[in-house]
Amino acid sequence: MTSKKGSPAKESPIRTQADFERYLNNADAGEAEAQYEIARLYGTGSQQLGIAADPAQSLYWVRCAAEQQYAEAFNFLGLIYTHGDGVEPSDEKAYQYYAQAAQLGSPYAMSNLAWAFFTGTGTEIDYKEALKWAKKAEESEIENAKLLLANLYYHGLGTRKNYKKAFALFLPFAQQGDGLSQYYIAQCYLLGQGVELSDAEAAKWFIKAAQQDVPEAQTQLGMMLASGSGLEPNTDAAAHWWDKAAAKGESTAELMLYYYYANEKTGNDLKKALQWLRKAAEHGEEQAIEELESMEEQALKNVFGEILSQKTDLDKKKKH
Repeated sequence: MTSKKGSPAKESPIRTQADFERYLNNADAGEAEAQYEIARLYGTGSQQLGIAADPAQSLYWVRCAAEQQYAEAFNFLGLIYTHGDGVEPSDEKAYQYYAQAAQLGSPYAMSNLAWAFFTGTGTEIDYKEALKWAKKAEESEIENAKLLLANLYYHGLGTRKNYKKAFALFLPFAQQGDGLSQYYIAQCYLLGQGVELSDAEAAKWFIKAAQQDVPEAQTQLGMMLASGSGLEPNTDAAAHWWDKAAAKGESTAELMLYYYYANEKTGNDLKKALQWLRKAAEHGEEQAIEELESMEEQALKNVFGEILSQKTDLDKKKKH
């Protein structure tokens, strides 16, 4: 899952030229909040005000605000070093700034710090710390923190698995169109995790996630189409989704394509079947590895049997 770091989503209070001049004067006078807002403005620029993005000015003003221990300024510095805006990118420096901002009470920094611990970006992976800071950020309704908490609860990282909480946290993101969240909602319905089992609901959410190119969802949708679970059975449609997932290296989809092409009633193409089996094995699919090993063992037995048969025939001819 991709880390989603961010700064306050609120609109800049600097909307007019008069606003800009007032905030700039206040920033010059040493007001930390004004320095921070000027830094934000220079960070993105403003077409409306005719102000071009200026990373150097942005960095100057945000450092002025940080010198006064303004919490969001440290979070902004973390973002600057994460993205390399006018500086050499540094995950380690970004982590340090997020940590400072979080300690000073920035809920956005708490979320960013939680993601850093979750992904091991700029620091060691620590799921308990990720959980701690994500919970603190969630208290301020930070959306990215909620998404992280959903993953922690679903996978049981830093805490016990709690599918009911995970489902409740994933659902709003899924409804807003987040593909991975849609996949997890589908999984919950498919396996009855934190919600009543429903193949029909699982299929509905797998379709949504598959249409957004989530390879795991494409694989599962193919399986449901092949088995007729929650959907009308359609092996060719199943192969279509497996093909899309396999194009992204999804090993289970590659294995499914092997079975599809190996079957006389569906793909009926042994050459393609073997190609997909080998790809699945190369990508670490255990069942594919076992299948290949079994084939190789059987091939050796056949060769050995043929050699023995030829030797036996030769011995018989010698006796006659």
